[in-house]
Amino acid sequence: MSPITGLKEPLLQSFKKNDPDVLCSYRGITLVSCLLKLLTGILNWRLNRLVENNDILRDAQFDFRSGSTTTEAIFLLNVIIQTFLN
Repeated sequence: MSPITGLKEPLLQSFKKNDPDVLCSYRGITLVSCLLKLLTGILNWRLNRLVENNDILRDAQFDFRSGSTTTEAIFLLNVIIQTFLN
């Protein structure tokens, strides 16, 4: 059952590698999860566009934003610490 839909989903088996007689050689794929992934991708894109266009997040929010990473935040924190220590 999917935690999002609460429905039983048809499970398709996709062969990965190794021995085809071993169950671990297959990956389970559901069509509903593919559709949900597409839906959540569209929703994520629309929410990101809303947040960025309306300046809802602070500039200090680095992660989960396009064009910024936590590496950038660590670098900035290092610069601030070095400035105060010198």
